[in-house]
Amino acid sequence: MKKIFISTVLVLSSVSLFAQDTISYSKSYYLGFGLPYYNSTSLQKENFISANKAIIYGLRQSDRIFKETKANPLQIGFRLIRSLALDFPISFYAAEIPHEIGHGTPAANYGGSYSYSIGFPPLPYNFNYSSSASWSGFDEVPEEIQEEWSNHAYANGLQTEKYIGRSIKEKYWNSNYIDYDDATLLLKTDYAPMWYVLFLPASSGGTDIIRVLERYKVFDPNIILTEKKIQRKTFFINSLNPINILTWYTLGKYIVTGEASTKLPSIKIGNKLEYLPGLSYDFTGFGEEFLLDNYYRFGDKSGVLTIGYGTVLSKYRFAFSMNNVWKSSNQKHNFGFDLNIWEQRDFGISPKLNYHLSIKKNFGLYTSFGHKSYGYLNGYGLKESLLLDFGLYFSVLKK
Repeated sequence: MKKIFISTVLVLSSVSLFAQDTISYSKSYYLGFGLPYYNSTSLQKENFISANKAIIYGLRQSDRIFKETKANPLQIGFRLIRSLALDFPISFYAAEIPHEIGHGTPAANYGGSYSYSIGFPPLPYNFNYSSSASWSGFDEVPEEIQEEWSNHAYANGLQTEKYIGRSIKEKYWNSNYIDYDDATLLLKTDYAPMWYVLFLPASSGGTDIIRVLERYKVFDPNIILTEKKIQRKTFFINSLNPINILTWYTLGKYIVTGEASTKLPSIKIGNKLEYLPGLSYDFTGFGEEFLLDNYYRFGDKSGVLTIGYGTVLSKYRFAFSMNNVWKSSNQKHNFGFDLNIWEQRDFGISPKLNYHLSIKKNFGLYTSFGHKSYGYLNGYGLKESLLLDFGLYFSVLKK
């Protein structure tokens, strides 16, 4: 199975099927904080997306050692080796830190504490290294939710990675292009369970996925699910998403041609509406979730409508986001929103208002304020909580 997946990745990343013109686009970076810290999307997730993007962009400047602009075997080999030896491992590492922090989030959510250690992944891709998280002192967890809380704690590492993957895909759609500098991190996080099963040998205590599957049977004794089935579902379902397909393509195109961006296609509906559907699979502590992402763009407004159903404790999920809901006439003030609704053990809802203040053309402040009721949501603790994030953003126009 490992050989099949590695061969598939190499084939997908080396195929160049479409001719694309060079496009201009803006690269955006965020640096922020949030309260409570254990539910901060800025501190524990968005900062890592920006840091990974900056590092990969810096590494790509090594392409300048070649004076010729036309691709040749030496350039292709150089980019292929650097992508496999540096870009992918760095993105795997950038995902591993929030992964381990994500394990501790459920404990902090209930007054506990957690610690984690991160070991740098050795090459080649052997992820049997010393990364771990532990948590204690979570005495506030009610007895009636102990089992689902424990399952959430084991699964929240992968769920935090899934948040990062979904965030990058929505950024791609809102900007209308795929950027290679995010590609390796997207392919790591959106396919997180696949990589986890592929590269992490089962330990004596069991992997996170095995622990979660054991607790699934507490809620549904008839469920039949294995690590290999989760691995296959992750790969095949997520690979039916056009954004993921074009991300693999962008990886291959960059290696072959040196071009680091790809314009996203869309289905035109009328004069203003653009649409792109995509499937997604999520493995959570509350059950599997099968999602249909409906990306839309209407004039300068864009976002995604997600509809999904689940197994075990997860029944259904509905999510809707919109950017540029309102802009001031001078373009300095910009509002958007996110809304998540779900049915698990209980009904849950999480609305969030997003605000950007443009101080200069390519620099500004951002904040988001919202609320989350009890329940599973990618990367968060279970407990009801207010959500507040704030920080800086800047963008750079690239060609």
